[in-house]
Amino acid sequence: MSLLLALTTEGTAMVTAGEFCNRTVFIVRPADSLIGAAKRMRDEHVGSLVVVEDVDRGRRPIGMITDRDILVHMLGEERPKVETLSVGDVMSKELIRAWEEEPLLDVLKRMRSYGIRRVPVVDTEDLLVGLISFDDLVEQIADEMHDLAAVLGRERRRETQGRAQPHG
Repeated sequence: MSLLLALTTEGTAMVTAGEFCNRTVFIVRPADSLIGAAKRMRDEHVGSLVVVEDVDRGRRPIGMITDRDILVHMLGEERPKVETLSVGDVMSKELIRAWEEEPLLDVLKRMRSYGIRRVPVVDTEDLLVGLISFDDLVEQIADEMHDLAAVLGRERRRETQGRAQPHG
């Protein structure tokens, strides 16, 4: 199903957070070094990591750390001793989650109301299953718009060619 159609049409089949989310999630733990987290973001080309705690059944998200969190923390310190800081010292602890079966549109509304760009997706046991990012959403919609534009272009060419044929 088209994400664009699902987000703009009443009564269509609901797209859930679990269906849309990226199942590849880069994680860190609170005790990990801040330098290590920054290097991981650089190496993976991501702007955030989900902070998790390990539990018997999987990984439970307990926070997020972003490249902005690190920068703001470092610039806000008089003499930062970055080598002594852990992820837990800097991470955002107030975590907004999306539930796997929750309608994607509800998640997007919540992201907008909180002014956040990334939300971990959890299952019924509050275990991490994925991540929804605003960037992924924009990319998906852009791809669908490109495909739609290609269809319209083909239709326009077909109509133009049909009119150019002499009737006889």
